[in-house]
Order: sequence, then C-alpha cells, then structure tokens
Amino acid sequence: TALRMAKTQERITTAQSLATRQNIQSNVVDLYIGAVLAQAKVQVLKRSVASQEETVKSLERNFANGAGAKAQVLLARSKRISVQQDIISATRDAQTARQAFNRILGRPSDDTMALDTNGLSQFETQAPSRQEILKTAQNQRQDLKTVRESRALLEDLAFIDKANYYPNVAAIGKFGFLVTDQNAS
Repeated sequence: TALRMAKTQERITTAQSLATRQNIQSNVVDLYIGAVLAQAKVQVLKRSVASQEETVKSLERNFANGAGAKAQVLLARSKRISVQQDIISATRDAQTARQAFNRILGRPSDDTMALDTNGLSQFETQAPSRQEILKTAQNQRQDLKTVRESRALLEDLAFIDKANYYPNVAAIGKFGFLVTDQNAS
C-alpha cells in the first residue's frame, strides 16, 4: 500500500503541475487575444470617426444648399462625438489589456513592443461542427486528460484511505540458527 501511495502521490503531483502549466498557457493566450482585439477595436473606431466626419460634412453641404434638415446635421454631429468618446474608452481598454499581457509575460507594464499577429489567421477560419469539437475534446485536450487522471487518482486515494481503516497485521520472526555450540566437536 505504501508503494501504491507513493505512485499515486507522484501522479497527483504530475497532474497538478500539468494543470498549472495549462492554466498559465491559457491565460497567456487569452490576454494576447484580448490585447490584439482591443487594438483592433481602437482602429475600427478611428475609421468610424473618419467615416462619420465625411457624413457630417456631406450633411452640412446639403443643408447649406437647402437640402436636408438641421436635425440631421445635429444628429450626425452628436453621433460623431459619441464615437470619439468610444475611442477614448477603447484606447484605455487597449492599454489595460496590453499592460495585463505584459505583466503575465514578465515585461514592464508600459512596454510597447508590437504584437505579432501573423498567427491570428487560424482564429478566423470557419468554426468546426459540434461533433468535431467533441471528438477533438475527447481525444486531444490536455485539460480533459488531466481531469480523467485526477479522477483516477482520487479513486486510488479512496482505496488507500479505506485500507488505512483496516487493522494492520505484522508478523515478526527469525529463521535460522541463533546460537552455535562452540564446545561441540
């Protein structure tokens, strides 16, 4: 039972180490994707402001030429201002996401090294079907393998704990000659 306990403890330690590594990797990927998407959101909003500027200019020209209404111009201006406020918020969010990503990598939080987005095209492909996802999850996902291993370890620990409730029986003895007769000849 002691050998089984040692093997079980080794498997538990290995499974916990693997789970911790997977958790760290998952956090890094999540923070990287969050930082990239936050930067992309800022870029989209900047393009939206530029588009809104053109809309405002067009509506002002139309209103100056007698076509359109003042309300349309005012509505377009207020929309432009709200998008500019969204840019400020998105920029702050992008900086926060980047700082969190830098911290998890051990970099200074104000590091501005450009993010490499060459591998992002794989995230943009068509989503697999539900059956493919389940099959992949059952066969390849390390976190599910870790859960299965943890279950087996808990079953082993339950067996060991149950064995500890049984009485321990030990037999001690010696076999062989204890005393040699020195006077016998």
